[in-house]
Amino acid sequence: MTAAAPAPPPPVVQREPWLHSVHPVYRLVFRWVFIAATTFLAFHTSLRSVVEVTRGGSLGGYVWVVPIAGGLAAIGVARRHRTELPIHDRQTDVIVGTMGLVLAGLLHAVLLQRYALYFYLLRLDLVAMWTFTVSASIALFGLRPVLRFGWVWLLLSTVFALPYYLVVITLGGTKVAAALGTMIIAGIAAGISVHRDTRRGMIGSSLGWAVGILIIVVMAVWFAPALVAFEWALGSLASTNAMEKAGRIKLIGVIPESETVLQASNQGLPAIHLQGTDVSEAYKDVIDRFMGEDKPMRFTEAEKPGFFKRLFGGK
Repeated sequence: MTAAAPAPPPPVVQREPWLHSVHPVYRLVFRWVFIAATTFLAFHTSLRSVVEVTRGGSLGGYVWVVPIAGGLAAIGVARRHRTELPIHDRQTDVIVGTMGLVLAGLLHAVLLQRYALYFYLLRLDLVAMWTFTVSASIALFGLRPVLRFGWVWLLLSTVFALPYYLVVITLGGTKVAAALGTMIIAGIAAGISVHRDTRRGMIGSSLGWAVGILIIVVMAVWFAPALVAFEWALGSLASTNAMEKAGRIKLIGVIPESETVLQASNQGLPAIHLQGTDVSEAYKDVIDRFMGEDKPMRFTEAEKPGFFKRLFGGK
């Protein structure tokens, strides 16, 4: 009599993580919402600072263009045919992502304090925020998918403000120069979004820059005089005599509006040190009248800018 064979063990059913059972679109949205929420919680002070800088009319307001340009470039990259293999090493992803998050914390905690004097020039807090976002994306999406959007992430790194400031100052430090600096970012984004090869990328960037230059020319030539006329109409309602009567104080000077003030601010110099400029002379007149000297009032009428001044800046 033979013994019955033992029954085979029941098959082991491996359960997939609950997130894998969710629709891919919902998973994508959930991960990005999580990244956006944690980034906001970690860097809400920096974001509030950018809002204040933008409201103050500083050059740092260009930062808002960077995520918009990066988003458009990312859409172009996402529409391309995927070439990387669907291979994920989760251990590597977690290790690299964690190291990046630690680096972001060190940037924010150490370097930001060390170079606090150059806070608005370097904006290392935004660099730390960029590092945090990249690292969180690696941890949640994987290293390979993040590298697929490598050019987009490189574009987003332009939140590091120093190169932008150098470009604007090199171009003259005017409002048109700031617009040209921002246009460079937009042109690069256009090249990345249409890039299939080097030729298409260069054509896309060139077309983006051409359209941007055309818009800047139109705004500088046609819209700027309208704004100046509007401001002049408002100014005519409050002449120097009217201001003296309304305020019941003696007017001791008029400081003319000039791009020289912006240039001096970018260079870290008092405007009065820019010898030979209207602003410098106006400040000197104010000081002399304050000290008791009797000097005629100057710079009470706005100078109408010519075509090339409207286009390339200066007043």
